[in-house]
Amino acid sequence: MNFRTSIIGLWLAITGACVPFVPIISEPAHAQETEETAAKVQTQRGDLSLEQLLQAIREGRSSDNQTNRARIQRFEQQRGEREAMLAEIKDSRARLEGISAQKESTYEEQDLLIGELEERLQQRMASR
Repeated sequence: MNFRTSIIGLWLAITGACVPFVPIISEPAHAQETEETAAKVQTQRGDLSLEQLLQAIREGRSSDNQTNRARIQRFEQQRGEREAMLAEIKDSRARLEGISAQKESTYEEQDLLIGELEERLQQRMASR
């Protein structure tokens, strides 16, 4: 549970938004019944004092701050690993580009050789 959801939960508990609807009837005969129902609802939801609410908010904020500090610390600790991975990837890319350039050069040389050999073959076939 994070700070925001704990605040919303506390607000709902204080305002009674999660308590069943209690109809208010203006007739005097039902006034006492309504007051009794309201008293039961307040007892059930466990009303919080302002100090308790403030303390709960402070605890939630403290918990969220601690979680965020731990997350930031993990991120900073993993920075070296990410930099090492990036360096390895760059080295691998450079190596593969070198291999690719070498293979392209070999292909061009062999393509020229094939052209020369085909020309010789055509000359031999024509001389026969």
